[in-house]
Amino acid sequence: MTIRSSTLLTLAFVAITVACGGQVPNKSDTIKANDYTLIFSSTDSVVMADIYGDGDLRHQMTDSIRNTHQRAMFIEKYLADKFKKCFKTTDNTLILFLQNGNELNFPKWDEEKGVGYNFVNYFQSIDYILLRVQWDEGNNWVLVNRKNGFTKNIIGEPYISPSTKKILTVNSTEPGYGDSGIELLSITGDTLKSEFEVLRNLGATGAKWITDNKVIVEEDVSDEGEKKVYELLVIKLN
Repeated sequence: MTIRSSTLLTLAFVAITVACGGQVPNKSDTIKANDYTLIFSSTDSVVMADIYGDGDLRHQMTDSIRNTHQRAMFIEKYLADKFKKCFKTTDNTLILFLQNGNELNFPKWDEEKGVGYNFVNYFQSIDYILLRVQWDEGNNWVLVNRKNGFTKNIIGEPYISPSTKKILTVNSTEPGYGDSGIELLSITGDTLKSEFEVLRNLGATGAKWITDNKVIVEEDVSDEGEKKVYELLVIKLN
């Protein structure tokens, strides 16, 4: 697996690269992304959704661990008993248990390819497992359908819409260490379809769905992440 190259521009809507090719909106603006119109506007701060249900505990347990891959391994170990029906690990392999009786194997670390996988969560509402993918430098994420093993690479952590028919993924990282921004997926049967991707330099750090076409996105506006802004995103299908 290699890091995908992309032109990453500034977060606070000074410039945005849209995966469909291209428009550059102002701070609050309307842009086109594939078959969608995206309307951004400033809004008040809100508490972001805890997609894991124990996000605060995970943070507390790993706050002193500076290496993100080591954090992921610690969390995986913490989850081993809770999700023992979904996965197990050996010295070298992460093994996922599918509902059809099959197993999927992922390397905990592949030295030749410079990539490793860790279990992060099982989302029962959509029947998908989330894996974190560590590269030599940077990371991304993978959703795995527990029914049939279908896999989908995503740019960041997934936030599931109220109807469980859409997923907004968000990520914030330094250029060259992954894709920063937001990405919309639709759940179609037992697969996932990419609807659009909007890439930004510092990216998005959280989200909270209001309805299936309105979501509040939390964004970094500083390198250290000490300052946040909040945008209401209205998603309209053209």
